[in-house]
Amino acid sequence: MKHLKLFLAILFFVSLGSVSIAQSDSGVIKLIEPNDLLNTLKSSKIQLVDVRTPSEFATGHIGKSVNIDYYDQDFSAKIGKLDKSKPIYLYCRSGVRSSNSAEILKKLGFKTIYDLKGGVLNWSAQKMPLEK
Repeated sequence: MKHLKLFLAILFFVSLGSVSIAQSDSGVIKLIEPNDLLNTLKSSKIQLVDVRTPSEFATGHIGKSVNIDYYDQDFSAKIGKLDKSKPIYLYCRSGVRSSNSAEILKKLGFKTIYDLKGGVLNWSAQKMPLEK
C-alpha cells in the first residue's frame, strides 16, 4: 500500500511537469485593458490587428492597426503571415471575434497574444481615440 501511494504521488508530479511543459510550448492569451493598450501603442511598435469587417474598420479603428477580417475565408492564412515570435494584439467590436481569433493564433503557433477586453465598444466607452 505504501508503495502504491508513493507511485501515485510520483505519477502525479510527473504529470504536472508534463502539463507545464505543454503549456509553455503553446501560446498565451491575455486580456488587455484599453488604457494599457493605449500606453503600449505610445511606447512601442506593435502588431495590432482589427478582425472586424472592412466596413466596420472604415467607421473608425485604433491607430496603427491593420484589418484582417475574421469572416474572410483566408483569415488563417493572412493572419498566419504575421511574426509569430512577436506579441500580437487583437480587437473587434465587442471581444467575441478577437477571442476566437486568439484561439486560432494560438493553434498557428503565436506565443504571446493580447485581446482587447470589450473590443472597440469598451475602447470608445473609455474615450480612447479612433482613426478613420
